[in-house]
Amino acid sequence: MAHKNITPKVKKFYFLFIITISISCDLDYSPMNSNLFPALRPTTHNFSWEIDTLSFAGAFQILPNGIWGSNTNEIWMVARSTPFEAQVWHWNGVGWKPFPNAGYGVGPTDIIGFSSDDIWFVGHLRGGAHPKNSVKHWDGTNWNSFDTGISNDHCYSVWGSASNDIYIGYDKGLIAHYRGFKIDQHYTGNDDQIIEIYGHNWDNVYACGSKLDKKQPWDSTYYYLYHNDGYGWSLINYQILTPSSDKLIIPWRFWGRYPHALFGVNDYGVFVNSKRSEWNLLFRPEPSAYRIHGTDYNNVFVAGFWGSSIHHFNGDTWANFDEFRALDFFGYAIFAIKDHVFIGGHNSYDSNGFVIRGRQRK
Repeated sequence: MAHKNITPKVKKFYFLFIITISISCDLDYSPMNSNLFPALRPTTHNFSWEIDTLSFAGAFQILPNGIWGSNTNEIWMVARSTPFEAQVWHWNGVGWKPFPNAGYGVGPTDIIGFSSDDIWFVGHLRGGAHPKNSVKHWDGTNWNSFDTGISNDHCYSVWGSASNDIYIGYDKGLIAHYRGFKIDQHYTGNDDQIIEIYGHNWDNVYACGSKLDKKQPWDSTYYYLYHNDGYGWSLINYQILTPSSDKLIIPWRFWGRYPHALFGVNDYGVFVNSKRSEWNLLFRPEPSAYRIHGTDYNNVFVAGFWGSSIHHFNGDTWANFDEFRALDFFGYAIFAIKDHVFIGGHNSYDSNGFVIRGRQRK
C-alpha cells in the first residue's frame, strides 16, 4: 500500500409508527444574491410531511447517522444502536425494516452508494470484531465485510465518485483511497478524525478533520480543511475554536451539484464557497446546522441539533419548518432525491430514532 503525507474519521421484533402532519413554514431570510449558482426557477416550500418512529425490541437507542438511496422506494439508513440488529434499516416505499446481521461488529457512521446493488457503509468497530472489518458492502443480496487491509478501528466518513473511487476517513489523520485494485493511505500529519469527505469527481474532493485539545484546560477544538486535486491532498485552512472564538469558519459537512460552488455547514451556520479556501456565510439557522443535502441549488435542506428546525432553500428564499422543534430534534442525516427528502435523527431525552419524510407539493 502506498503511504502519502499531506502538506501545510433470542428473536427480535421491530415496530414502526407513522404520523402524517401538515407543517407551515416561516420565510425568515432574504433571497441569496450570488452569481455562483445557475439560473433555476424557484421550487416550492410547500411540503407534506410524515414522521416514522423506529423501535426495536431490546434497543437502548437508535441514532441515525447516514442515509442514501437509489430511488424513493429504495432507501438505506445506518444508525448507532444497541443491539447490532437495529443498526441498518431499509425503506421500501411502505415502511422501514431492519437488517439484523448487516451491522454486526460495526457502529455505523456514514453511508454512500452508486446503485441498488453497490452500497457501502463505514463505522467504529464494536464487540471485538476484526480491526480490518470496519467497512461493509451491499452486493444486492447481502451485507459483507470489506477488508481494506487497514488496522484502524474508527471510520468516520465515506464518499466516492464510483465503486472504484472511494475515500474513507479514519481516526489518527488517515484518509484511505480505494481505487478498485489497491488502497492508498494518506496521512494528514495532524492526528485528527476525518469526519467528512465530499467531492464531485476524482480531482475535486474535500475533507474535514477535527481533534480535541490535549492540554489543560481542554477547552479547544482544532478543525482542518483539506482538498485533493487529483494529485494529492493539501491543507487549505485550519482553525482553533476556543470558548472566546467569534465563529467557526470551516464547514464540517458539505454538499453541492457543481464543482465551482459548494455548500458547507457547521455549528455556526451555512456557507458557500467560490474558491477552495474562501467560505462566505449565507445565514445562521438557530440554534445550529449539522447536515446538508439537496437535489439542485433550488432544493436544498439543512438540519441541526439541540432542538433545531428544518430549513429549505428553494433557489430564492430560505424557509424554516420550526414546528419540528417540538420534537427536540437532532438531525444527523439528510438525503434528498427527486421531490422527496429523508431526514434521520433522534430526540435528546430517550434517544428514540425516527425519520422525517417530506414530499414537495406541486
